[in-house]
Amino acid sequence: MGKGISVLGAFSILLVPRLLASTYATIQDCDEVYNFWEAAHYLSHGNGFQTWEYSPEYGIRSWAYVGLHCLIGLLGKLFGLSKVQEWYFIRGALSVICALCEATFCASVSRNVDRRVGKYLLYILAGSAGMFNASAAFLPSSFSMYAVMLGLATAFERPSLSKPVWGLFWFALGGLLGWPFSLAMGTVFYLDVLVQAALPPNGPKIKAVVRGGLLAICVLAILVGVDTMAYRKLQLVPFNIVLYNVLSADENHGPDIFGTEPWWFYVVNLILNFNVVYILAMHSAPLWCLQRLFSSSRQSIGVALNAIAPFYIWYAIFTGQPHKEERFLFVAYPALCLNGAVTLNVVAGFASKLRVPRSLVAGSVLLGAAGLSLLRVMAIITSFSAPLHVYEPLQQLANATVTAPVTLCMGKEWHRFPSSYFLPDGVRPEFIKSAFTGLLPGHFYEEAPDGSEGWRPGSWMIPEGMNDVNQEEMSRYVPLDQCTYLVDSDFPARYEDAEKGEDPLEPRYSKDEETWEKVACEPFLDAERSGPLGRVVYMPFKKYDQRVWGEYCLLKRKNL
Repeated sequence: MGKGISVLGAFSILLVPRLLASTYATIQDCDEVYNFWEAAHYLSHGNGFQTWEYSPEYGIRSWAYVGLHCLIGLLGKLFGLSKVQEWYFIRGALSVICALCEATFCASVSRNVDRRVGKYLLYILAGSAGMFNASAAFLPSSFSMYAVMLGLATAFERPSLSKPVWGLFWFALGGLLGWPFSLAMGTVFYLDVLVQAALPPNGPKIKAVVRGGLLAICVLAILVGVDTMAYRKLQLVPFNIVLYNVLSADENHGPDIFGTEPWWFYVVNLILNFNVVYILAMHSAPLWCLQRLFSSSRQSIGVALNAIAPFYIWYAIFTGQPHKEERFLFVAYPALCLNGAVTLNVVAGFASKLRVPRSLVAGSVLLGAAGLSLLRVMAIITSFSAPLHVYEPLQQLANATVTAPVTLCMGKEWHRFPSSYFLPDGVRPEFIKSAFTGLLPGHFYEEAPDGSEGWRPGSWMIPEGMNDVNQEEMSRYVPLDQCTYLVDSDFPARYEDAEKGEDPLEPRYSKDEETWEKVACEPFLDAERSGPLGRVVYMPFKKYDQRVWGEYCLLKRKNL
């Protein structure tokens, strides 16, 4: 069977795709920008957009979590990095952390579950489009994913007095500092710890559980302390998150007001991001049971449950929720990959008994899955990377003497703004009215309007015009004539039908050549007019491409 996987060996393989992700992955969720990158920019640079979640009235975002990322950014600033470079530096650090957690996860699976499963897991993780997207994202669900991998890696280890200590710590870290719902991923581990502690001699085991619990309490105490100082009122952010999303949620309040999706939303999403691996993962439990019936293996049922059950638990919980987002599944991505590796090992084993080489079956599946994932990643990068590039000409303003205020406006493209890190100091982002009718972010207070003293008053002063029911606030918009620059997209193919005119709220600004000039434009996929195959995967041959293109542009007002 060969040697097991070492942490260093796995890390060296995983580091390359993770660093590529930090460099090329697009931002697929505006929540990442407005709830986390903008808050980090505010802490580090003194200005940024503020969402309602950061109002002390609601307090469902943790300044402790954001502050950790700012510390990484501070290290980058010590090297003289620009704001854009600082942004990539933070993403690079997240990708390295993710690779380390994945390597630890793979090594533990190799040692304690099965060597082949560990190797298959390594290759699946490295070649997965889903992990490419999740690994470097500045999201609590990604942070929880890191911690859950370490928690599961501990859960697979042989019984010892340190196992419950560190297992409880990692799951608590992910659930308290990251996303509280990720605690569900440790359900089997918690039950296993309780059962083991109940078996004699139980004195040392109970003490170990207590030590793990104390570590979790320490995490919570630090979290509450930092957030309470930032908000200047007692805040228990994990509880606030559960309160809003579960305990007080109804048809007019809670996550469902931001949109709901059918039950099959995650099926489609996981097929796109994991292709055949998702199909394998869904069959891991029955195939493992079948293998156990016909195998002499005496693998611990506890280890098997810790390996297989977490993905099913997470999948069942979140498939049943009406409000669905791709990022909600990030926490379970490594567990999905593990389930897929377990199934692949079983299938390859059955094939070998039919005299089909195990390596042929496993290699074909792994290469096929990686190839499809590569085409998926290439499709996303080539189709939607424009927002990461069109702001580059603004960097010349960083070294210019600017006397008049410079305002960059966004209308319908507000949700693709990559963050204030892409704007030089002195350029203020604002919104203009579009067809969107929900609540847009405001600006953090840069100075306390009542003259109060304190660093970053926006963290503790209650902002105006915030609500938790997604009700539009008209004070968020500025008049178009205040805009120095404007970011907008244009899709000519949508106007080929003579009967379709421009939306008065979203006109084709780039066609108004008397008012605007194009500073930079990048091709951008017209998803509405492109064929389904072109939207899903990258097709290297134009004959099968099916993609229709528009333009994503940075415009500048003429005659300034």
